Amino acid sequence: MFRRSPTRMAIQKLPTAAVVSAVAAPPISGTWKFTEEGDNSSLTKEYKFKDFHEAFAFMTMCVPHINKADHHPEWFNVYNKVQVKLTTHDCGNCVSERDLSVAAEMERVAKEISSKSVSYTHLTLPTKRIV
Repeated sequence: MFRRSPTRMAIQKLPTAAVVSAVAAPPISGTWKFTEEGDNSSLTKEYKFKDFHEAFAFMTMCVPHINKADHHPEWFNVYNKVQVKLTTHDCGNCVSERDLSVAAEMERVAKEISSKSVSYTHLTLPTKRIV
């Protein structure tokens, strides 16, 4: 079982002004929505891809960074859409540097997929319905 290191530094909530500034600047400028609800805050975005292959490739390609950052998003995939919500539970369901890092990596991956500089054709789907 994975256990967190006892020497790990506490994750800090980012001030609202810092998050608003980050959301307005590259690499995530204009693409993520910052929401505050009481003491909680989050970043959200819906990605739309050409098809399921691209949407699934996006999620798969994000995993190495997500695991390295030890920060796992709430995300949902339906066909060509991936809805993402980023919040840091370790600082009380608020936006932290981890959220900004994962958002920036997701933007990089989405741009790579949309530029067709990535091969995702190895992800094959069955052509017949499985019952």
